[in-house]
Amino acid sequence: MEKDEITQKLEKAFPKEKDYLPILETLAIVGVADTHHLQIASEQARDKLRRSLDKLEALGCIHAILETVHRKTGRGRKPQVWRLGEAGALFLDTRPGKLESTRAITHALGMLDFHLAATQAEQSIQTDKVIPFANGSLRPDHLVEAALGEKMLFEIEQDAGPRLLRRLVRSLRNKIAFFESHQSAGILPSIRMLVALPKGTEFERTLGTWHQALDILIDERGEEPLPFQLFALPLNSFLDRPDWDEAPASARWTVLTAPENNAPQKNSLNKYLSQVPHQKAHQDRIILAALLQNLRENDTIEKKARRYPTPDANFFGGIATIYSASHDENLSEIEQAAFPWASLFLLKHYLHLHPLLKKILAGRLSAGSRGMNWNTAIILHRMQTIVDIFLAYHGWRSDGPLLAYAGTPPWNKDDVRTFRIIVKLRHAAILVSKGESLLPRREEVKVIEASLAWVLTALFRYSPDLGFKSPPFW
Repeated sequence: MEKDEITQKLEKAFPKEKDYLPILETLAIVGVADTHHLQIASEQARDKLRRSLDKLEALGCIHAILETVHRKTGRGRKPQVWRLGEAGALFLDTRPGKLESTRAITHALGMLDFHLAATQAEQSIQTDKVIPFANGSLRPDHLVEAALGEKMLFEIEQDAGPRLLRRLVRSLRNKIAFFESHQSAGILPSIRMLVALPKGTEFERTLGTWHQALDILIDERGEEPLPFQLFALPLNSFLDRPDWDEAPASARWTVLTAPENNAPQKNSLNKYLSQVPHQKAHQDRIILAALLQNLRENDTIEKKARRYPTPDANFFGGIATIYSASHDENLSEIEQAAFPWASLFLLKHYLHLHPLLKKILAGRLSAGSRGMNWNTAIILHRMQTIVDIFLAYHGWRSDGPLLAYAGTPPWNKDDVRTFRIIVKLRHAAILVSKGESLLPRREEVKVIEASLAWVLTALFRYSPDLGFKSPPFW
């Protein structure tokens, strides 16, 4: 299909250009938009917009995203999300929307929230544009021109935990390189980070992860201060009362970096770094120290024995921290293929924090080693009892909304032929901490399932590395 043909079809389907052009131009900004965005941009009533969208979809200019996109904004709205199609992209001489993952789509929708707010406020804005510099390139979410002509960086961020730590460090390291280059002239050395979360536990936990990323960079730089300041604010708080001032109000914004011209802030990772073995390069050790800090400071289970412990969603955060140390998607291929020493280090440390659990597991793992006739049924039963012990210590059972069971991989699947633990979360609500109401996305649920499955399987597969005797059936 040629552009002229698309133009003719659009002119035939719509009486006026303004009935379709604002819709397509809005979708072209980040590739996706929801119905609320399109209603604002097109200034069409709901029914008229519905008819316009139907026509554009029939022409292949836009496509509805079938999966419901849950945004962690705290406002609860779930409007239909649309993607710019091939025909619409051809008409505008741009690229069609290609975002697939829910996380990528929700990030883009947050960017569009901000872009439309800036446009309505008549702010000069560039969205998702690459800025080349001497040793690389920077692609900020938004570049807004300040009143005096200098430009300000705004970044849209989502929830962040330990498994994203390496990505955050890489992102901040690139921003350091940019602000130390000549190409940063004319851009204010401050980054405003708008987090797509309401104020609350998850927002504070996300800022804690950013603090850890900054600590890692502070350790790398020694006495040299960071060349920028980093501020944070919930995205919705900004949208409710946009703040375009050159100097963010300290009463409103959270300052994550040390004040300008002051000595570098104290690195809180030093006391954990000394506990990490010198097996890897310093950069790997400081990352692991940050994960260890997260594990220690977010472990809410009491060390003493409790007869009936209460399930706590924070349990899953600690498990994900252990897993991410060696299975982070931001690790290189060779690092992901390596022996998982980092995850085992954290798991061993976790068990050290819970001596009663470690003692019970040690006795059960080695029980029945003399004269036992092991078969598949007995092995699976023994593994299940150990899984139940581990979960029960933390207040969970293995056959409810959290399903955890021993098994083997299907024979039609290419995989390691060993016994393992399989985990399925049948209700995502069990991952939500007390006082929170935002359900995790499916991708996040899958990470938790993989994390807990690995940790439970590691009790058997890597038992000597954790300080246990090898199970007699392994």
